[in-house]
Amino acid sequence: MPGLALLASKTEPSSDVLDALSSCRGCEGLLYLEERNFSSVMYAAHLDPLEKLGWIRRGVYAVSVSDWICGFGLTVLGGHALAWLMVCTPTVTRNMLVTASPPDPLRRSKRAIVQLYTQRLVREGSSTERIAAKLVHTGGSPAAMIAVIAESGARRTPVLIMAAKRMCVSHHGRWAAVATHSLPKCTLLEDKVATLKLQGGVPRVEIRSIQDVVR
Repeated sequence: MPGLALLASKTEPSSDVLDALSSCRGCEGLLYLEERNFSSVMYAAHLDPLEKLGWIRRGVYAVSVSDWICGFGLTVLGGHALAWLMVCTPTVTRNMLVTASPPDPLRRSKRAIVQLYTQRLVREGSSTERIAAKLVHTGGSPAAMIAVIAESGARRTPVLIMAAKRMCVSHHGRWAAVATHSLPKCTLLEDKVATLKLQGGVPRVEIRSIQDVVR
């Protein structure tokens, strides 16, 4: 299964980015945030070779996260907050297909199934953390990643979320990665949701259990 690392950074490349690159040899991709001049940029990159694959910036996007299946769109969260939302998962399961209930022309499109599954959860009032957790807990995926840029006046606030059966979280709490085994400089955790934010310009990962999030 491909791995995905999450990291937040204010510079390019930062010591945190280089640290994640050197530590996350068991991962296939690196994802990080950059805040500069009130804009937000999200990068997805293969580790070998280091190649940018996707970004979100001021509503413009191009998405490809490893070989994961990604759905993208503008949605309303919490009944009022407008946000750009990208949802990625390494696989689409039968549980997702049944929950999404796509019409026949879309049943063969994995991206459409991910988008419709997400829309169903949004209509039910699910938070982005709960969407990621549900993809793993009831959707049956081994992992899920969500990138969200919520509209807040002229400024867009980026947040990255990951849910996984197994993930590694860096000892300094600045990145997390989907991983099937322990990696250097990180702690291996099971059934967790990681939320990555920039707090006072410093990247921080908050960890909760999937079971607590889906309750």
